[in-house]
Amino acid sequence: MDSSSITHVHSITSKIGILATGLTEDCCTQVQCLCYEVNGFRFKYSYDIPVHVLAKCIVDIVQVYTHNASMQPLATVCLLIGVDDEQGLQ
Repeated sequence: MDSSSITHVHSITSKIGILATGLTEDCCTQVQCLCYEVNGFRFKYSYDIPVHVLAKCIVDIVQVYTHNASMQPLATVCLLIGVDDEQGLQ
């Protein structure tokens, strides 16, 4: 598979990836926001974030956009792909 043809798959950590489709700028914003969440979790708890916790973070962040009239919702569809040490493949 040609790596230049894969534009919507991003690596968040060594065990978590994301498939984000939609507006390119919104996808990049979503991926960047998730990287901040992952790094904040790692700094606070000293271990990598589980996949189900990161999924909850996405939901919480996107929910905030629906409550504020001044914030435009992100036009993305995201699919998390990961391996969790506790629960296996997800």
